[in-house]
Amino acid sequence: PDDFGIPISKFEIQWSRFPMMFNPVPVKDLVHADAPGEAGWYEATVRHLEAGADHFFQVRAVNELGCSEWSDSSKKATTKPDRPQRPRAVRSTLQTATTL
Repeated sequence: PDDFGIPISKFEIQWSRFPMMFNPVPVKDLVHADAPGEAGWYEATVRHLEAGADHFFQVRAVNELGCSEWSDSSKKATTKPDRPQRPRAVRSTLQTATTL
């Protein structure tokens, strides 16, 4: 993005499960590059997303004068599924002389 002569100091990213960015979540543990990579793209790693779910992202630039507007929402990005969660403890719902 154009910095209008005042260098961009950082980028901020937020994500949502919805393309209209309903209830966006700010990314707090953002890993970002100091300079643009290939073709001027920046790269970021966002951790702690929900496994097997669709996510949408927005980014904005920050310099000493403040923050830009948020970008348009990204295309859908889907995280890979994960193994199932640990089941709760077994409990008996039927008890007879020979079954539990």
